[in-house]
Amino acid sequence: MGKIDQIVVGIKREKKTVDVATSEEEFNKMTILGFGTYAWDDPSSLRLLYTDKQLEDRYVFRPPN
Repeated sequence: MGKIDQIVVGIKREKKTVDVATSEEEFNKMTILGFGTYAWDDPSSLRLLYTDKQLEDRYVFRPPN
């Protein structure tokens, strides 16, 4: 079985682990909006934060160079 990239999301003091990709290439192409669509039925009200910054829908999860 191959590697699966996951994201841990905290929702109302609960943590949810979401499998988002089966390859590094697939993970690097995943946008914030794409993740919201993948993980929730209605991503329009979803806002993802990393530390104290809101992540924009068009951004990808790829780590910065």
